[in-house]
Amino acid sequence: MKNPLIKFYGSAKVGSKGQIVIPSDLRHDFGIEPGETMIFIGKAEQHGFGVMKSEAMFTLKKELEQMQQSFSEPKKRKVTSKKRKSAKKTAKKRSKLY
Repeated sequence: MKNPLIKFYGSAKVGSKGQIVIPSDLRHDFGIEPGETMIFIGKAEQHGFGVMKSEAMFTLKKELEQMQQSFSEPKKRKVTSKKRKSAKKTAKKRSKLY
């Protein structure tokens, strides 16, 4: 069964000047035009890297910042009337104990 999220576009050899040719299907599918700036990211110890359009990197950065902000904000708890009544009963019981 094919994975719809991943498509193999081919392979390329690195030329003597360190250049590679991006397969035409990939350029077409991702709208890569001549002269566009590409970003290369990777981890040397994993022997792999990724390539993305520079504007995609800025979009990813914004999304990651929004996610980080949502994790750092305290979550607001919804207090239902049932929970409020239960809390009042508990407070009454505690006040009788003292």
